[in-house]
Amino acid sequence: MASKYKTFSILLIFIILSSLIAWQFTNSSETFSATNKTHDGLRIISLAPNITEILFALNLGDNVVGVTSYCNYPLEAKNKPVIGSTTQINLEKILTLKPTIAFSTSSNLHQSFRSRLEHIGCKSVSLDVENLEDIYTSINTIAKDCNIQRKGSALIEDIKAKLKAISQEARAKHKSKVLVVIQQRPLIVAANDTYIGDLIKIVGAVNAVTRIDCHWPQINNESLILFAPDIIIESRNKKTLSNSKDDWKEFYKKWQSIPAVKNDKIFAIDADIMSRPGPRVVETAEKLYDIIYSEKEQK
Repeated sequence: MASKYKTFSILLIFIILSSLIAWQFTNSSETFSATNKTHDGLRIISLAPNITEILFALNLGDNVVGVTSYCNYPLEAKNKPVIGSTTQINLEKILTLKPTIAFSTSSNLHQSFRSRLEHIGCKSVSLDVENLEDIYTSINTIAKDCNIQRKGSALIEDIKAKLKAISQEARAKHKSKVLVVIQQRPLIVAANDTYIGDLIKIVGAVNAVTRIDCHWPQINNESLILFAPDIIIESRNKKTLSNSKDDWKEFYKKWQSIPAVKNDKIFAIDADIMSRPGPRVVETAEKLYDIIYSEKEQK
């Protein structure tokens, strides 16, 4: 009887321990097996370069089966099948890739497009980004839809920590008025309620664009003179960046009364970095900081 009781006790302890281990395993979000199972079934289409960069930053690159012709970062993205540009999308090509989820901006896809994706069982998720908080929301959304919430949270915390370090370093600096130009003709600039506007604040500067209720306003000569920026920073593509600086600075010569023009404080940042609201906002902030305080052209 004692032997039977001992055997039963050992068996009971074994069952309890096994249950505890199983409970701990199943209640841990993003366990190895669950992650593999989820990732094996994921076939992702990205319809914007910044979305592609978020996906790769979340280690979802192997699950990306289609990107746009503008998705050139990281280098691995250039090896993915191209499904068109951000404005001209080849739906038939997308359908052959058999995606399970497509991440886009609202401008990428119209309703009929989304309906066709849903018809083949492909979930369509729209991610619109204007400011820094929207970037964090987009990362969270992608991470949640791909069942990797921990990775999403970790990426967000990493970005926030790096931006906070830059902000702390800039606290005692002189606050220059900065104008970020997205396009020369017509003259389009970054207003305050944008991720670029947020980054200008983070690096301890002041956005020269004021009193405008538009994210990316087109401004006229009078507004530019009124804003009177101390520093002008352009978002320019690699091709024009490689040209002589005098070529693209020629545009501003007619505004000699503006401090940035008068003091030759006109710089540029690669548009592939600056114009993509994603994980590389940290790199953008670093370049803004270097320009504003080191007054060196960033290329």
